[in-house]
Amino acid sequence: RHRPGRDDLDDLPLHEPRVQPMKVEQLVNDRATEHQRQRFNQLWENLFGDADGPASEKRHNNFTTLSAAQIRTAVQNGVLEPCERGPATATLFAKAEPEKHRARMITWPKQVNARACESEMKLRGLQEIKRMAAGAESAFTADLRAAFFQVRIPENARALYTIKANGRFYRMTRMSMGARASPELMQLISDMLIGGIAGKNGDMAVHIDNFLGA
Repeated sequence: RHRPGRDDLDDLPLHEPRVQPMKVEQLVNDRATEHQRQRFNQLWENLFGDADGPASEKRHNNFTTLSAAQIRTAVQNGVLEPCERGPATATLFAKAEPEKHRARMITWPKQVNARACESEMKLRGLQEIKRMAAGAESAFTADLRAAFFQVRIPENARALYTIKANGRFYRMTRMSMGARASPELMQLISDMLIGGIAGKNGDMAVHIDNFLGA
């Protein structure tokens, strides 16, 4: 199996579009059930609470580092911000997706992912999407554009997402796809977004940031 290297990534644009952050607190206040609110708060604390515990490393054999040009793109689009000092508390990778002619940025926050956080996320959304797609006379699909990057990391938590690249330090400003708890948090946000729609005029299902209506 081919392992992407520097030459692969230099030819691919970084897929980190500029998107406006959601008003997550307002969404939780307006749409969340009590269980959703409690679980949201647990996940938020896990992702953005005070640092504790040892940092852990994880190897990504199919990933490589970002180029200077890709770092500039991430800064220009508001995903990274320069900072004066470390230490680096996260590892930054790029994943080449040649079939889509792009590279994806993945940040592994070492201290955050060392915390215990048992996932409650049920993949019912994926199964429901498959069932609806198979049985519906007509259906539509959609996904949130750069969904994880629509969730802003609080400023006082960005030290947990500090990376070093090309001799400089940067901090993530938007939620990381490499954080263990972030897919479930995104699932909760998506559930809240469709909470006022699902079941009224047909069916809707969601899996993390992918939607299907029938």
